[in-house]
Amino acid sequence: MKKLILFSIFALMASCKSKQPAEPQFTKSGALDGNWVLEYVSGGDLGTLYPGNPPTLFIDLKENRASGKNGCNNYSGPITVVGNKLNFSENMITTKMFCPGDGEKTFMGAIQKVNAYDISTDGKLQLMAGDMAILRFVKN
Repeated sequence: MKKLILFSIFALMASCKSKQPAEPQFTKSGALDGNWVLEYVSGGDLGTLYPGNPPTLFIDLKENRASGKNGCNNYSGPITVVGNKLNFSENMITTKMFCPGDGEKTFMGAIQKVNAYDISTDGKLQLMAGDMAILRFVKN
């Protein structure tokens, strides 16, 4: 009888231990914070679109905001990050300086298509539209 009671207590204690939930497969969101500099844009040449002045991206997850320079003007606005899903607000605000060329339009258009991100093993931030990387940044 004592063995049965001890076994029951042990089984009860073992079943009451709360297991930590499994670590999500994608745990890089903290690495998303900080300053980034664009090194690739889908459908364009960085040197031609942004001669000497590549766009930047600053992500602040505590405030759920993104800001930076789009190659010419400053921009800022709210973001939503859930797991590896990332969305930029449709209402990003920008300054209104005249910007020659198509760099600003290309960058801001790409930002609006982003729906996910990945941070590669070499630390590069890839902003994705579906399963295709449309923007790639390096940490600054």
